[in-house]
Amino acid sequence: MLRYRIENRCRRLKYRLFGERAEGVVPVEVSNSAEIEMRYRGVVTRTLVETAGMSCLEPKHLVEDNTTTLRPFHRGCESVLLDITNPAFSFREHVLVDPDRKVIFSEGFPASNVLMFRRFLPADCRKISGTVAYLSNTWVDNYYHWMQLTLPLLRLYQKLAPEVSIDAYYVGRSRLVKVQEETLAVFGVRPEQIIREPCQAERLLSVIYQHRPQYEDMRYRDPWGHEFIRQTFCQPPDPSFPKRIYVQRGNVPNRRLTNDPQVTAFLQSLGFVPVRMDGLTVAEQAKMFAGADVMIGVHGAGLTNLIFARKGAKVIELFPPEVQEPGMFTAATHSELDYYFLLGCSGGSKHVGDFTISTEKLSALLKLAGV
Repeated sequence: MLRYRIENRCRRLKYRLFGERAEGVVPVEVSNSAEIEMRYRGVVTRTLVETAGMSCLEPKHLVEDNTTTLRPFHRGCESVLLDITNPAFSFREHVLVDPDRKVIFSEGFPASNVLMFRRFLPADCRKISGTVAYLSNTWVDNYYHWMQLTLPLLRLYQKLAPEVSIDAYYVGRSRLVKVQEETLAVFGVRPEQIIREPCQAERLLSVIYQHRPQYEDMRYRDPWGHEFIRQTFCQPPDPSFPKRIYVQRGNVPNRRLTNDPQVTAFLQSLGFVPVRMDGLTVAEQAKMFAGADVMIGVHGAGLTNLIFARKGAKVIELFPPEVQEPGMFTAATHSELDYYFLLGCSGGSKHVGDFTISTEKLSALLKLAGV
């Protein structure tokens, strides 16, 4: 991971010295899709609006823990397909870039955030024959982003461009090479069809979707993309995997549970088996979660696999005090799980987001959950 970070910084320095400056952001949403067509030569749009009303899962927690972001939410998704034959468009630094070096991005995100890591773009682009579709993300290195935010784009290409034969997919540089190749192979995509360098093509396809912000500007993923991934990668339970699992944080620099040894020992005394997702295939992770009755884990990419958990299984998510992001609660909602959460205390560490969990407090929550 350290080597990858150093390489990233060196690459960005190279772009700053020899690349091209991004000139701004062009926001895209369903309501301005016609304006986008008028603005650019060789761009045709198609739109899709999906809605399923309010969800109904209520999170459970101790009286002293509360949050405004984990609550029933509106289920919806608005998507715009850009079908581009203008050769001056390109995929660079994990985004779509127009002929004027402006980044095409979903409406509602500040330009400063969009351009944070791409104020300078690579100047050279590989020229590709045929059709290339965008299959990337602003943080494609993250397993959660890949499984629950990026791969669902394939569903939208099937719905919005069913007649188009896609020759390759632009993914961009990533540490998740094995995961990406494993998952894309299920869809019949070969490694040589995965484009990682900046590129231009005879035809580019890019779906830009939008989950409207709700409580405290949080965005909640849609059930259609969730079910698309669940059905594609679901696995039968493996009886050799434990029924009670404690998903530990992997090799990460932040949001670590500083008293993890104490929490692990406490949970082991209750029959929980500590597990890490590092090094496991997606199929192995899916099998593990499909067979679990109770899952406990710190908020993070390891809980991405709630997408594969069986209906009615219990999950307890452990949060740092300053983070109550609803990504895993959303997954629990769509998978119809019995969801609980617990807020920890600041861990007194120099690392961002490190925290501790009181075993007494965790014991009380387990009692509430009937575990």
